[in-house]
Amino acid sequence: MLFVGESPPAGKTFFYWGNSKLFNCTQKAFQIVYGSSCGNGDDFLKFFRTLGCFLDDLCAEPVNRLEASVKKQKRMEGICSLRSRLALMDPAAIVVVMKDIQKPVQQAMELVHINYQPYVLPFPAY
Repeated sequence: MLFVGESPPAGKTFFYWGNSKLFNCTQKAFQIVYGSSCGNGDDFLKFFRTLGCFLDDLCAEPVNRLEASVKKQKRMEGICSLRSRLALMDPAAIVVVMKDIQKPVQQAMELVHINYQPYVLPFPAY
C-alpha cells in the first residue's frame, strides 16, 4: 500500500525520521487497528514496512511554505516523476494523504494505467 503525501515538510521534520505530524497521526491510526503490536518510533516504521506500506511524495522538495500558485505549479511538475515511481512500485492500493493533491496523483496513476480509485484522506493536521 502506497501512501502519497504532498512533499517532505519544510523544516526539521520528516515521516521517516519519526517526528512529523503525518508520522504521529499515521502511527495513532495504526495503533487503533493493531494496538500496541505496531510499536513506536523506529519499531512502528518497521511494522509499517512489514505490512507492505510505504510513503512517497508527489513533490520531491518541500512546498508547504510556498504561495498557493507556486505550490500548484510544483504539484503539476511532480506528476511525471510520481508516474515513473508508480510504474516501478505497482502498488496494490494507494492512499492520498491530502485532498488537495488527489487530482495530480490520479493523473500520475492514469499515465501508468492504474485503474482503481485511490483512498483519499484529509491531511491529519486538519
